[in-house]
Amino acid sequence: TEPIMPMIPLGLKETKDIDFRDPFKVSISTHQI
Repeated sequence: TEPIMPMIPLGLKETKDIDFRDPFKVSISTHQI
């Protein structure tokens, strides 16, 4: 979860939480499991 933290703000600024939400949700789900 540590590497995801810094990636969230980066993706938000790059994709504006639009395309990053879909792929990120999958990544988070896999990371949580």
